[in-house]
Amino acid sequence: MTDKQITAKLLEISDIAQDIMLAITLKTANELVVDNKQDTNKFDLDEEAFAYGELAKLMTIMDICKQDEAYEKCAIIKEDITKTQNIIKKYKK
Repeated sequence: MTDKQITAKLLEISDIAQDIMLAITLKTANELVVDNKQDTNKFDLDEEAFAYGELAKLMTIMDICKQDEAYEKCAIIKEDITKTQNIIKKYKK
């Protein structure tokens, strides 16, 4: 195997590892959302305050995906951002 082939293989493995780590991060984040929704009364947060926190988290993950050029994942996250923004909008009226 040539150095060029080894480098290409290492880059491929690195991309796969990044995808796995992002999937774990998103799964963990989604589990935290469920846990946080159950714990909102502990902090006496209303739905609007929780939605702002969720929006901040999603935008941070979106920025990470953009930097990694993971645009398919950005599209999925964008859907969640839109849902969260709709929750916030209902309190703006």
